[in-house]
Amino acid sequence: MNKNNDRIDWVDIAKGIAIFLMVCGHTSVPQPINKFIYSFHMPLFFIVSGMLFNPIKYHFLGVYFKKMVKSLLVPYISFTIIIELFGLVNDVGIHWRINEGWDGAALWFLEALFFVELLMFLVINKFTQKRTLIFILLLFSLAGLCLYLLNIHLPYKLHVVFWGSSLYGLGYLLKYRLKNLNVGWLITLFFLLVMVVMSQLNPRIDMRSNYQGNYLFNNLGAIIGTLTIFMLSKNLKAGRVTSFFRFWGQNSLIVVCLSQILNYELKSAFALLPIPYGLSSSIRHFLLWVIMYYATVIIWKYVPFIIGK
Repeated sequence: MNKNNDRIDWVDIAKGIAIFLMVCGHTSVPQPINKFIYSFHMPLFFIVSGMLFNPIKYHFLGVYFKKMVKSLLVPYISFTIIIELFGLVNDVGIHWRINEGWDGAALWFLEALFFVELLMFLVINKFTQKRTLIFILLLFSLAGLCLYLLNIHLPYKLHVVFWGSSLYGLGYLLKYRLKNLNVGWLITLFFLLVMVVMSQLNPRIDMRSNYQGNYLFNNLGAIIGTLTIFMLSKNLKAGRVTSFFRFWGQNSLIVVCLSQILNYELKSAFALLPIPYGLSSSIRHFLLWVIMYYATVIIWKYVPFIIGK
C-alpha cells in the first residue's frame, strides 16, 4: 500500500510497535502499563525522525519547507477538518483552537514535529562540526527543561520543540550506529527488563505537555526504551505479528490522526450498550484497528493527498 521503496523494514516495525502502544496508552490500561508506554513511545518518534533526516537531499530551506508543508501540514489541516466534522455529529470534547492548536488529540505531534524539522534543518546544515552540534543539542535540552520547570506552555506545542529537537538531533547523530545495531534476544530482553523497571521507578512523562519528570533518568529511560524497541524490531522474525507492526509503522501518520477520535466515538457508542467494561474495552480495541485498516485502504486508494502523498 505504501509505495515508498526507500523504507527501512525494521524502522517500520519499530514505529508499528510504538504506534500500537500509543493507541493502548490512550485507552484505559492499568497505570503501570501506561507509565511504561509513555516512558518512550513519543521520544522514539522524534529520534526516528532525526535518524531518517538526510541533509544531502535538501540544500535549501524553501525546498524543505515545501516538503514539510506537504508531509505534515497538509495531513494536519486535513484531519483537523475531519475531526471537527466528527464533532458536529457527536461532540466528544476534543477541539482545535485557532490560537492554541490541538491539546486533546494526538495531532499535537504534527504541530511539534513541523517546527522541530525546520529548526533542525537550519541547525544541522549550519553547524556541521559534531562537537558544536552536540553542544547546541545540550542547550536545546536544557531550554526544554527550563520551560518544563517554569511551567511555560506555548501555542501549537512550541514548548515541546526544544525537547523534541534534542531527541531528533540525537537520532541524527547516532543514525549509523543505530542502523548497524545488531544484538541477540538475550541482550534485548535484558534491556527490556531495564526499561520496564526504570519506567516504574521514574515519574510518568508526557511530551505533549513537556512534562519531563526526573529530567536525567526519564530522558535516559526514553533513550533506553527506544533502543530496546529497535533491538526488538530487528530480532522479530517474519510472521503475522511482524506484518501487523510493519503495516502500521508504514501508516503511523493515519493512526496518529484518526485513532483518538475513533476511540472516543466508539467509547461513546458502547457506553449505551449493556456490556461489561472489560469485554467492551476488548471489543472496542479490536473494532478500532479494523476501522482504521479500512480507512487506510480508502485513503490510499481515493484521497492520498490528505496524508501528503
